[in-house]
Amino acid sequence: MQSKNIVPIISTSKLAETRAFYVDQLGMQISFDHSQYLGVRTGDAGAPELGFMVPDTEWPDEFGGKGLAIGISVADADKECDRLRAAGI
Repeated sequence: MQSKNIVPIISTSKLAETRAFYVDQLGMQISFDHSQYLGVRTGDAGAPELGFMVPDTEWPDEFGGKGLAIGISVADADKECDRLRAAGI
């Protein structure tokens, strides 16, 4: 198999809160915005991406929050940490 990319998709009923955190607080860009799905990425098209979807009949279980770590590499981790702390995150 050859793939262009892999997008982890996390099921959540809190799409508005998810958008507020990843877009408004972390500063990620929206790659896809729909009432049932939100795609965010760390830069322009082709940048690493995360997907979030509202549970439905095909994917009824919401992610429980255990067993997943999301690592985001940045140019200056100390500077980014200071920015997030100053923002109250």
